Amino acid sequence: MIILVDIRHFAVRNLHSPLEESLQLSNFIVENHRLPQTAFYPPGIPLLLALAQSFGWKEIYPFTFNAVLLNMGIVIFYVFARRLLGSVCWASAAVLLMILNPCFVSTSLLSRDTAAEFLFTGLFFLFLFCLLRNAFQNQQVRVLFPVLLFLTSVVLALVRVTGFFTVSLLFAAWFLLEKPLRRAFGVLLALWIVFTLLFMLHNYRIVGSFTLATNTGTNLYLGNHPFYLHGHPHYDIDAFLETERVKKEMSEDNAQGLAEAQSDAYFRGKAYESIRSNIPAFLYRTLVKTVWHWFNFEIIPNYTSQAYLEGEANRIVIESRIGLLTGLTYIIYKFLYLPLFLWSVVVLFQKKIDVRLWLFYLPYLALWPIVALTFPDTRFKIVAEVCVWIPMIATLQWRWFLREPLSR
Repeated sequence: MIILVDIRHFAVRNLHSPLEESLQLSNFIVENHRLPQTAFYPPGIPLLLALAQSFGWKEIYPFTFNAVLLNMGIVIFYVFARRLLGSVCWASAAVLLMILNPCFVSTSLLSRDTAAEFLFTGLFFLFLFCLLRNAFQNQQVRVLFPVLLFLTSVVLALVRVTGFFTVSLLFAAWFLLEKPLRRAFGVLLALWIVFTLLFMLHNYRIVGSFTLATNTGTNLYLGNHPFYLHGHPHYDIDAFLETERVKKEMSEDNAQGLAEAQSDAYFRGKAYESIRSNIPAFLYRTLVKTVWHWFNFEIIPNYTSQAYLEGEANRIVIESRIGLLTGLTYIIYKFLYLPLFLWSVVVLFQKKIDVRLWLFYLPYLALWPIVALTFPDTRFKIVAEVCVWIPMIATLQWRWFLREPLSR
């Protein structure tokens, strides 16, 4: 019902999804039987769309496709929460509180990759905990779950490039801290490093840049632009700076019309130049973005309005009114979320609930250095934000029902 209301709300506002661009790439894959020559985003979403088309889903409506993935993710998280929390009521509460996050549902339906990221993150954690709980059973079980875990990790990373960092941290953390499974996670970590290098080599072969994605340079520069704090957290920093300011700078540098890899290198160079030219400003931005990442009460960007910085004069041009409904409901939501988030961390450190639930906080941690160097839009961390409801609900279980800690 919540998802249906959101879709109708999008239709009234005539909103479009970036998934439409991925649909064009998926059509290319279906027609030419090869990947497009681009590394701006990983190819996971176009591949999923092409797979859906090959199974007979010819006319894909972006909101419907994302709604299907989102609902599949909700089912996975419910099954998973049911196993961990041991109760239909508590598992239902965890999933309900996930989808009551207004930013999460709207972002999942609107964006290119959030719904898919949510689904495969749920599968990743499901297989991870199945491995942890069944590691010492028969040989087939010991082999099955690592294979499923690795394959899910590959899809997660191909869907959203931040998955490379999240999976790396989770594998490395478990390799270092869980001695009985050190060999299994050592193998998984080694395979993951090999896969990451092969993926970067693939990008080098198709666009000439040994990188995970060629949008990295742009994001680095926008997050370290001298006028960054004039736009963020209020306005969408992409539109705020790129509409006129960055275009003007590229014109002055004769950098228009660069190839994908050249553009990535250009913006990386500009970002490093901006950082080196004012180290105190870089440190200030990093600290501010760190606070925004961990403890934001408002959606970032706060205002759903069109605004940009003029190219010639240092004036902010505001082209539309601010839409406050989603922002208002998100603030109300975070007044409940943040105190419980902090309390759950304390309870975990005191080992009053299953200590393995700290794994749910690692996606937050993996994203932290990325957003500190680029910019912490809420949509980038929204899946990590809702995943933490599992240990948060476990904390409520412990507090009011004095349950014994789930199997340590």
